Amino acid sequence: MDKHYVDEEMMVMHESAQTLFGMGLINAAEMKEFDEDCLAKEDITTPAAGVSRSKTITPAFTSPRY
Repeated sequence: MDKHYVDEEMMVMHESAQTLFGMGLINAAEMKEFDEDCLAKEDITTPAAGVSRSKTITPAFTSPRY
């Protein structure tokens, strides 16, 4: 599964949380909270036949935030 993050800062936070989770310093419930906060939400509805599906995600590193 390809992960898409809300923005660059959330990508860094999520990767740090994954490291802490791997070390056993945070539990699965806390890791799930990081997933919910840091990963971009996708529109999972199935489009009609012949209609292109536009994703509502914003991958990291697409544009500067200033």
